[in-house]
Amino acid sequence: MKRLFLGSCLMLVVTAPACAQLKASNERTLTINEILASDKLQRVGNSVMVPIADIAKALGLSVVKTKTGYALLKEGGANQVEGLRGKLGDTLFDGKWRFTVQSVRNETSYSVETKTTTDYAVTSPVAEQDGSKFTPKSGHFLVVFRCEAKNGQTSPQQLWWSQPDVRTALTDDRGQSYPPLITDIASPSFQSKPILPGARLEFNLVFCVPQGTQVQDLVFTLRTILDKGSDVRIALSNPRGELIKRPEGKGLKQ
Repeated sequence: MKRLFLGSCLMLVVTAPACAQLKASNERTLTINEILASDKLQRVGNSVMVPIADIAKALGLSVVKTKTGYALLKEGGANQVEGLRGKLGDTLFDGKWRFTVQSVRNETSYSVETKTTTDYAVTSPVAEQDGSKFTPKSGHFLVVFRCEAKNGQTSPQQLWWSQPDVRTALTDDRGQSYPPLITDIASPSFQSKPILPGARLEFNLVFCVPQGTQVQDLVFTLRTILDKGSDVRIALSNPRGELIKRPEGKGLKQ
């Protein structure tokens, strides 16, 4: 039985199932259960190479980059939530982007970690700025979210977050919403560098809200400059208004 090497430079070695076979026509195609899976086979010595993406598509799986290589997973697996609503730690997938809020914390001040663009009209009413450091004005406090956006498409994409074009906000229990003070992504123009397929972008999302605010949800718009995209919603409190905490006990405190 032949072995199939999935991928090109980085490869995963698996044993071909009995129902998978190479067609005799120059060994360029692979069928699984008599259905064409790939026509991009290449022979290298005694091995046959097949693109990971073709195998994943044929099996109804998605390719996910891991710390040690790649994995083929069903959509919704590995702590991934179908749909556009979830909680802290969930990965939400809109068909194009995967989005995760890794943690949330309060800070008395925040120093920007990248050379990003800020909006003076948003920052000046609620925070004082000293170089790259922002401090909330009296009667306000900072909420900092650590986020991850992963490109789930087949071509490089640039995340776009210009406030007039997105609905990103922190909502409270009274129906009020607050735009982000800072989206801490290195960019001079509200747009990330190109993110390769399967690659991730980690960043801080900073809000400055009035004291006494009972936060409820984080809404984030996943889009590019040309594609209007979609919104994901992260629940921060339960129906009793209590803040949801991560298993390690880290939650949002005021």
